[in-house]
Amino acid sequence: MDCTKDSKVDTLANMYERMMYDFSYDLHERYSHLLTGVLHQLEQDDSKKGIALLVSHIIEDMRNKSNETTPLSLYRKGLWAALKQVGRQLENRFGVTITFLSTNRCPEISDEEKSVLFRLLQRTLQTIVEIGDTDKIEVRIDMERVTFSFQSEQEYIPNKQKDLFILLEKRTDTQSKLERAGRHWSWTYVMRKGETAE
Repeated sequence: MDCTKDSKVDTLANMYERMMYDFSYDLHERYSHLLTGVLHQLEQDDSKKGIALLVSHIIEDMRNKSNETTPLSLYRKGLWAALKQVGRQLENRFGVTITFLSTNRCPEISDEEKSVLFRLLQRTLQTIVEIGDTDKIEVRIDMERVTFSFQSEQEYIPNKQKDLFILLEKRTDTQSKLERAGRHWSWTYVMRKGETAE
């Protein structure tokens, strides 16, 4: 019975990820390109420069929302590139510095697992940026673990989406550990599979 339940959850999760990918693709590739055509026409008319600027901001916002939802780079360039892209967007939006360090050896995982692991790491990074009260985050990834390190005066980092994190950890076969030593915090995910590099 548990097997059937897990199978249904997997089917729903896969369907959801596919819908998110389609939505992201449409925003980034289809609607942004249509608006870019409108923008070029507006730029030809000096009296419509204000509208052109607004359309330009809308295009940029749509592309950012697309990448936030499901970066197309996740499937084209891999997990690490997609996470870096999200980091750049969070830096621009929140003014936090995010440094990515890697051994260039990421866990080898399927596309399905990649999208779920991406969701887990994306939510973790967003939680630290939004709640961690920090201005600098260091992200390290290697074969066995992903670690987010940051400085914060907070004594406790609240996790308002604890159930989501538990589900994502279960689906990615990872185990998390949030530790504090003085002002230094480290939020680590350990891969339980220990597979070979991509």
